Amino acid sequence: MDSKQLDEQRRSLFAALEKEFADELVPAQHNQDGEGRFDSLTLFLEDLTGAGNETIGEFFFLPFVDSDKADLQIFVNYFTIAEEIDEENLSELLAAASILNATIPVGAFAVDAESKSLIYRHAYEMPLPLSAEALKDLVDLSMGTAVQTLQTFGYMLLEVNDGERNAESLLRTMVPDK
Repeated sequence: MDSKQLDEQRRSLFAALEKEFADELVPAQHNQDGEGRFDSLTLFLEDLTGAGNETIGEFFFLPFVDSDKADLQIFVNYFTIAEEIDEENLSELLAAASILNATIPVGAFAVDAESKSLIYRHAYEMPLPLSAEALKDLVDLSMGTAVQTLQTFGYMLLEVNDGERNAESLLRTMVPDK
């Protein structure tokens, strides 16, 4: 599959996903760069990691230098779960993220140094080429896995950021023998 076909397949996928989410009343926007070479999808998710929390999900494929010769593609799920980090709790938050990252099955929590926000990122490798249906199935699997991980563990880091929990209590929760 050449790069133009790959770009079109991804564009169609993101357009279809935007419609699916809109049909479910989830705010979604299919984004394209000015040259039509980079597509992404942005979602606004309420209460994903806890009541009253707003999460922004961004989904895209990592660009390759020469996609015509690539035999895999990497799909990225990138969630911003807190846009404001409490500086007083930063060391606890980093320690807690490290504990979670050592115990969760996929992805990683981090503090984005540039935006000073709490994020969760999960990358998923997919072979090339794929049929449109197979690509959609793998993207759905990747997105579902990332959302499930956030629903299960994300609230704990929000509690650390808010000063309601510390890294040690998170360790006791995640590794009860400690």
